[in-house]
Amino acid sequence: MANEHTPLLKTKGSSASISEGFPAEDILAAHRDRRRRRSTTTCVEIEEIEFKRHITLANAIAIIVGGVAGSGIFIAPTGVTRNIGSVGGSLVMWIFCGLSNIVFALCYAELGTALPLSGGDYSYIQIILGPLPAFLCLWITVLVLGPAAGAVMGRTMALYLLDMFELSCQTNVLLLLAASITILNVVSVLWSTRVMSIFSFAKLAALAAIIGAGIYKIVTESPKSFRDPFEGTDLGIGSIVASFLPGFIAYAGWDCVNTLVEEMVNPARNLPLSVTISMALVTLVYVLTNMAYFSVMSVTEFVASDAVAMSFASKVFGSAKWVIPIVVAMSAAGSVNGLFLVYPRCAYAGAKDGEFPEVFSFVDMQRLTPSPAIYLLCACSVFFVSATFLDIQGLLAMLGVVFILKIILTLTSLMVLKWRHPDIPRTIKIHPIIVITCLIFLLAVLCIAVVHDPLVNGAGLGLFLLGIPIYFSSKICNKSDAINNAMDKITIFLQQCLLVIPT
Repeated sequence: MANEHTPLLKTKGSSASISEGFPAEDILAAHRDRRRRRSTTTCVEIEEIEFKRHITLANAIAIIVGGVAGSGIFIAPTGVTRNIGSVGGSLVMWIFCGLSNIVFALCYAELGTALPLSGGDYSYIQIILGPLPAFLCLWITVLVLGPAAGAVMGRTMALYLLDMFELSCQTNVLLLLAASITILNVVSVLWSTRVMSIFSFAKLAALAAIIGAGIYKIVTESPKSFRDPFEGTDLGIGSIVASFLPGFIAYAGWDCVNTLVEEMVNPARNLPLSVTISMALVTLVYVLTNMAYFSVMSVTEFVASDAVAMSFASKVFGSAKWVIPIVVAMSAAGSVNGLFLVYPRCAYAGAKDGEFPEVFSFVDMQRLTPSPAIYLLCACSVFFVSATFLDIQGLLAMLGVVFILKIILTLTSLMVLKWRHPDIPRTIKIHPIIVITCLIFLLAVLCIAVVHDPLVNGAGLGLFLLGIPIYFSSKICNKSDAINNAMDKITIFLQQCLLVIPT
């Protein structure tokens, strides 16, 4: 449940304002002190632990590239091209999505160098904007972004495998995947990371094979798709925004490095460098992959298939076409496994902060994995898998809306930080006009997207706004002894059923 607390950063002129000059140390100290005061479940006093700084620039680049370049590139191109209507328009959109994500990532990097805290945007929003915006960030991250992304990746895996074998039991495959990944992450983090490493290699192998074959086709032949690349481009504002959303969400994942800033070597230098280099590499890979698709497929063929890499393989690899759907399925399964590694830890952190029910901060008594939070992610993922009114492209669009809402919260935090505490030292400074322009752009995209498709995109906005009454309801419930006693009994019951212990 959400607890009442106030933002740690006060407005200028407040009696509790932070000292002039270099207030960053005071801000971080206050934040960490609150974390220590909340950690009351142990019976011994634990000194504050500082992370070892071992993540180099190369490590950070690898983490971001690995987190961003996922299964989205095997499914999102259909949504981008279907809405924009042309080869040239699609490639321009992929470049624009990449560049816009670089700008947003640099804004995150400024926050990361000004407030070097683990926890990423949730921590920034919590100490700058206060409890309600922080809860909304955590709410959409844990209960919408993670599960819906898992549903997209799971559907991608099922789509490619079933398309190859011409089967139609997608729901059964998805439920089996969710159960398998859940059990794997509850049983062993070590085996989960090993599986992720293997499947990450499959993802890179698939992209290398597609790009290599595409470059060969472009060099040796003259693909018809590139002769008049902008023919059929739909310049309607609704179509442009609808094309932007799946491309935009395909670049999601670059914010993962901000959660590791306390473990990064020289974050003031390496954080902005890592996001710039890695996002430029991902943009190049995505554009080359789409060029490879178009080297053998017309726009009509492109938009007719959600499994675009499968269609590409059928035209290029002949009898060996089965390789691509298998490695794409492995890549998607690896991405789902990555979600089950990361997002339960967000729920765990939120429960430790008092934003979520206490049981989600418990761990398995034998394996020390956050099993209640893993089960929560599994349940939410099954919900999105079962959402029959959303096809895979609809889920991508809804994810784009939710991701935009999360970025809006974080950019608002950055503007508030710039206004209240302009003297906090940071290596990178994004001009306020750029941040304001980004906010206006995202708000415009959000409004147009909801008007263009109120069912799908409105669902994303509705899920975000649903967090507001839940937050205030939890504050009211916290004041009721009867409800608190009932929650204690539920927590004890779940603790006994799941064999978990507090941390």
